Amino acid sequence: MGSYSQKGYILPFMEEKDYEKALAIIRGTLAGFQKETGKICSGFLYGQFMLTAKGVKLIEYNFRPGDPEWMNTVVILKNNLLEVILGLLRGDDLALYFENQATVCKYIVPEGYPEKLYQHLNVDMDEGSIREIDGVKYYYSCGLDDTGKLNVGTERGIAFIAKASTIYEANEKVEKAISFVNGKFYYRKDIGTKDLVDSKDSQCQ
Repeated sequence: MGSYSQKGYILPFMEEKDYEKALAIIRGTLAGFQKETGKICSGFLYGQFMLTAKGVKLIEYNFRPGDPEWMNTVVILKNNLLEVILGLLRGDDLALYFENQATVCKYIVPEGYPEKLYQHLNVDMDEGSIREIDGVKYYYSCGLDDTGKLNVGTERGIAFIAKASTIYEANEKVEKAISFVNGKFYYRKDIGTKDLVDSKDSQCQ
């Protein structure tokens, strides 16, 4: 339903050691893959981790960009994404560069999601007003069906993402953008709020 990132690569409730632990797990996986297959793993390996009171725990891997976390990354990527992908195919040693910005991404979905799939998302957006908000973009994760209506299928709906100096400023921008959407929809208002971030901090103690 959404995600957020802070400036740099450490979330507010993380420490450097947590990041290094997650990185060590990923590197160990890649080394194990190479040892077993004799091949080098090249592509987008997305590791989903959870920070618990007992440390970093790996939940799952996806060999693809994660969504919506992928959007938090791409929106501040300075490199040309196509060149990054081509570089991976060529086996180049790539250096990636990112804006030093925080991001927040939130999806609007039909009411009843995810229990009810293949629904129509009946909304009207004031796109002009949304485009005037600095640092805000929106993306459709679904398309029109043969009746001309927005059908989410098994996806979510429309993603709104903003970048700013802090998570909370980015969240305010996303909330402002969503205020220009009319219709019946649901979204997680708590994502990117101070209350949610603070609650994560206390859970990891």
